[in-house]
Amino acid sequence: MNPDQMASTLMEHTKQISALQESGKSAHLRIDKMDKLTGAVHTLAQSNTAIATEVKMLASKFDKAIERIESGQKSQGERLGVIERDITQIQRNEKEIGDLADKLDEIRMAPGEKWKYLVYALIGGIVAGILGILGGGFLL
Repeated sequence: MNPDQMASTLMEHTKQISALQESGKSAHLRIDKMDKLTGAVHTLAQSNTAIATEVKMLASKFDKAIERIESGQKSQGERLGVIERDITQIQRNEKEIGDLADKLDEIRMAPGEKWKYLVYALIGGIVAGILGILGGGFLL
């Protein structure tokens, strides 16, 4: 190899080394970007895990709240049934009380009616006696 060929080869090797250095720098920049992206993906995965845990907890609370609501609706329905039965019984009692009040009024009036008839009978007897005396006096 002559000195011109060596210089040319050396120049070519220098260019190749420069190109390799540039390629290495570019690769390092891409690797740094990839590291940042990997970190962001890792942070996102952690956030997703935290969100999933929170969603599970909220779903559990929601299910318990639904159960309490459904249980409350059942007990309210039962209470309404009891209240309706009580209202029906109260209405029956009111009717019976009204009937008893009417009967009580009749019972209260009965002695008065008896006295009224007794007074009529006494007056009738007295009148009949007077008429009998007067009639007997005319007959003598």
